[in-house]
Amino acid sequence: MTRTCTPAAARVRAAASPDGLHVHKSTVKYRVARAVAQRGRPLEDDRLELELALTAVHWLGEAVLPER
Repeated sequence: MTRTCTPAAARVRAAASPDGLHVHKSTVKYRVARAVAQRGRPLEDDRLELELALTAVHWLGEAVLPER
């Protein structure tokens, strides 16, 4: 899932992402919907905070994520 959640992927429409990610557009739509459901609010809310968090995970890895 980390590959889908890069800051660049967060900025593009779900229909445009699959080519760069090498996945089907339905996969991207499903993963974005799952992220919205887990987050509890739209991706547009607190956009800067979301992009900073995704950037941190991208560069620092899962060590910066809270334990489940």
